[in-house]
Amino acid sequence: MYRLKAKTFVIIDDDKMTIDFHRHMLEKIGFSNYKTYISAVELLDSIKKNKYRDAIVLCDLRMPEMDGVEFIRKLAENNFLGYLLVVSAVDSKIMKSAITLGRTLGLNIMGGLAKPLKSSGLAQILEKNKYHVIKHQPVVDCNLTKDALISALNSDELFLVYQPKINLKDLSIVGVEALIRWRHPRHGLVSPLTFIEFAESEGLITDVTHRVLHMAFKQLAAWKKRGLYTTMSINVSENDLQCLDFPDYLVSLSEKYDIDLALLTLELTETCLMSDLATSLDVLTRVRLRDIELSIDDYGTGYSTMTKLRHLPFTELKLDQEFIKKIDREQEDYMMIKSNIEMTKNLGLITVAEGIETKEVLAVLQELQCDIGQGYYFSRPLLADDFEAWAKNFNA
Repeated sequence: MYRLKAKTFVIIDDDKMTIDFHRHMLEKIGFSNYKTYISAVELLDSIKKNKYRDAIVLCDLRMPEMDGVEFIRKLAENNFLGYLLVVSAVDSKIMKSAITLGRTLGLNIMGGLAKPLKSSGLAQILEKNKYHVIKHQPVVDCNLTKDALISALNSDELFLVYQPKINLKDLSIVGVEALIRWRHPRHGLVSPLTFIEFAESEGLITDVTHRVLHMAFKQLAAWKKRGLYTTMSINVSENDLQCLDFPDYLVSLSEKYDIDLALLTLELTETCLMSDLATSLDVLTRVRLRDIELSIDDYGTGYSTMTKLRHLPFTELKLDQEFIKKIDREQEDYMMIKSNIEMTKNLGLITVAEGIETKEVLAVLQELQCDIGQGYYFSRPLLADDFEAWAKNFNA
């Protein structure tokens, strides 16, 4: 059973039969809370009145009154904070362009599905948007408070899970990515998207990063004592890149826990580089001087350019799962990933593919000589003890 932070699904399509069909698909996978609109103008008016601000909107691209591209632009202009799922019968290239536009405008785009909509495809895309959807113990909608997050920062409510990273050439384990989770004492498991955005809005995101780093270094030290040596990737925020003493903080942690900084990779998204580029360059260069690896995450979903990759000291490029999951079936995705891998190798960077879920996708990435991969095909994110057990079996 899936549960979402969003309270409501909103279906916008000019065809009533299609709307009824989409409603049936939602009900088939357990959702009954939805609203329907034939007019995009009427839906925008409702959004302007702060209705459906956290909804998931299923949007067609071909609509007579206002096409889907204009609708996407209007959503951005009205600071829509919910999520958008494009469902259309248009050519796949057109759909991808519309999705890219939405992401460029800052909207939360969950992806695109072709008509006729299938319940299996809908369920799959909801699950793949793991930062928006959590199975089993989710929080549907909880009123987080600053005091609750501060309390979590000083307790064991926050914890890390670790997703293995695999060398795609010999299928050996090369490291893990550390991912933060919050188990709220009353609400249960809180979506990372929910509390990370909340932490940013409350000015606590640096505290969250510091907490993650402490837990990560502590775990590396524990594994080291047991003879398990692995690299670890950790996500950092835009705020961290604007803090000039951030590299020194990392050094202090390495000395406290006796961990070689060369085991660490910091992951940041392309949008993290949109603020003060000079300060970011200062921090990133000093980080690299300490032998810490740097990875640009979700490559292809933001504003990156070849110029940035040339002039910033990245060592790794992480291809977004949106472009990975269909490379065995979509020629455009295949060619895009192929060119990105070739470009990355020419720049001397390591290529990482996330979102590997099938042996067919794995085979294509191996054919393209992608360096490292991670995804549910190998393993979901695991607790530390579970990762140790998994690693022993995997290596065996």
